[in-house]
Amino acid sequence: MKSQDSYSSEELVRMIQSGPPDEDRAISTIFHRNQASISRTLQSRGAHPDQVDDLLQEAMLILIQKVKANEFHGKSSIHTFFRGICRMLYMADNRKNRPFQPLDSIREQEDDFDVSLDLEKQDQQRKLHHCLKRLGEDCRKILLLRVESPPVPWEELALEFGFKNAQNAMNKGGKCMRQLRQCFFH
Repeated sequence: MKSQDSYSSEELVRMIQSGPPDEDRAISTIFHRNQASISRTLQSRGAHPDQVDDLLQEAMLILIQKVKANEFHGKSSIHTFFRGICRMLYMADNRKNRPFQPLDSIREQEDDFDVSLDLEKQDQQRKLHHCLKRLGEDCRKILLLRVESPPVPWEELALEFGFKNAQNAMNKGGKCMRQLRQCFFH
């Protein structure tokens, strides 16, 4: 059995969709990995510990519903998605329980919560940088040229890298992307 921190987002989604007992393990993993940081953030904003516990439970129910309804598309990690749900619930609860709050105060709260999201983004950027370093030079260049705005056309990449045609360049780009994903998510 894997340790709780070693499950990827994709594995956790599959575990939730498969039902008990895997679903219970996934829920426990997500909850324990995020509970402390979410609790600290919300309590620093004035939330009562009981309110935080209720919010975490409600957020987990929403997460499970969204995953089972295929409404989680994997554009972020399951942990980021969970924290986002917590954030939205807290902000909605705050609006409901406090009739008026100065805009500056709301911005400060959002900034505080964004700090924990920023830390995760930094971790993800470090991991992405590490994975890009592990790719071969051609793969790294192809992927970086394709994410530029606007992306370099496949025809130009085929000429630059000596591929027979644009389709071969696209195939190489797909292979490079699969290698990057495999490194990043495992």
